[in-house]
Amino acid sequence: MGLLFLASFHVSHAQGDGEALQLYAKAENYRKSKNFIKAIDEYNKAIHLQPNNGRFHFSKGISYFLLKDYDNAILACEKTIHLKSDFTPAYLMIARCYQGLERELKVMQYLDLAYKYEQDVLKRLDYKKKILKILLKRNDLASGARHIQEAKLLAPKDVEVLYFEAKLANEQKNYQKTVNAIETAIKYLGKYNLQAHARYYYELGYAYNKLGKYDYSRNAFDKAKYGPFKVKIAKLSPQYYLGIAYSYLKINDFSNSKKYVMTALEMQHNFAQAYVLMGNIYKREADQSQAIQQFKKALKVEEEEKSKAAILKNLAQLQLDNAQYPEAITLSQEYIKTEPKDYSVYFIKGIAEYKNKDYQAAIATFEHLTGFTGLDPETQAKYNFAMGIIYKEVNDLNLAKEAFKKAKNGPYKSVAEIEYEKIENAEELATQ
Repeated sequence: MGLLFLASFHVSHAQGDGEALQLYAKAENYRKSKNFIKAIDEYNKAIHLQPNNGRFHFSKGISYFLLKDYDNAILACEKTIHLKSDFTPAYLMIARCYQGLERELKVMQYLDLAYKYEQDVLKRLDYKKKILKILLKRNDLASGARHIQEAKLLAPKDVEVLYFEAKLANEQKNYQKTVNAIETAIKYLGKYNLQAHARYYYELGYAYNKLGKYDYSRNAFDKAKYGPFKVKIAKLSPQYYLGIAYSYLKINDFSNSKKYVMTALEMQHNFAQAYVLMGNIYKREADQSQAIQQFKKALKVEEEEKSKAAILKNLAQLQLDNAQYPEAITLSQEYIKTEPKDYSVYFIKGIAEYKNKDYQAAIATFEHLTGFTGLDPETQAKYNFAMGIIYKEVNDLNLAKEAFKKAKNGPYKSVAEIEYEKIENAEELATQ
């Protein structure tokens, strides 16, 4: 953004102009020699003689800007605008001042005003793109819909504008719109360059992924594996969804576990691990009444305490898997009497209480569990994840979010983030 925009002013030739112009010329020489304080003094003298000369006020604003005295620079430029409201450089100078003050909302406001008065199409487009870049950095592209629309009217084939349109469409779950925008942009991107073009192909791959077109998604992601996009792409891989499925299975949430396994298999049909996990889910869900009966018989005749405890533990797990929740709770309580430090059975009990809709009892059990000393980080994360699910069920969303934050360890990190985001999104919708 250049600093010399003075030719646009019409200067009258009233009495005293000659002296004022001499003072102004002297001020300009001081400014050019970087003696900004003396320059401002001379500008003030010239302004005293010609208070309505916008050129003088704007030049003084430039000197204040170069001194990084942004507040006084803004005042001088605002006076310029008061005298000549369509003088675009003054709006740009104020935007630069607010940039120095790190006040991005004001930067965008004055760039938008510059856009309003600017006649040059390319400059108008540049102002809009600057606004959109700020919004993107602030993770607030949703506020940029109007700016994208206005920029598209100026340059419908501009690849940066198309990128902003595509990214916003993805945020708004309008995935086909993203595909259309990026496919158009690709025509004008030029020779493929991984570093420069990765963000375009990432948005395209993301949209295809959400549309369930996984082959198209994979092809796009292959052209986006650069820098930060590698991590993002990993979160949309079959392995990622399988990890989510494992986490839900650990808390006996068979429904969500199957949902994520199916997604993984839709993405990769030859994914052996996913088939194995689906098999284990069906095995856990299957009718185990015959096995339960045999364990019950063993429990009646077993006299050795440790062996009897082992039967109790296995039987409690079987009854939990087969939705016999009251029985699983009773057996867990019986086992805990003999083995009060075996936190794995407290977990069976807590999940059974949750599934039995006895939420307060489940919360109490998991609060006790998380108080155990010596828990490894992964186990602690599992318990906190389960607590988050229970708190979410009783609509105690603050405690749920706190629990999910604590669960972001090891294999539970991704699933905890998903549940946390679900709450955040629901809260955001409730405020709209």
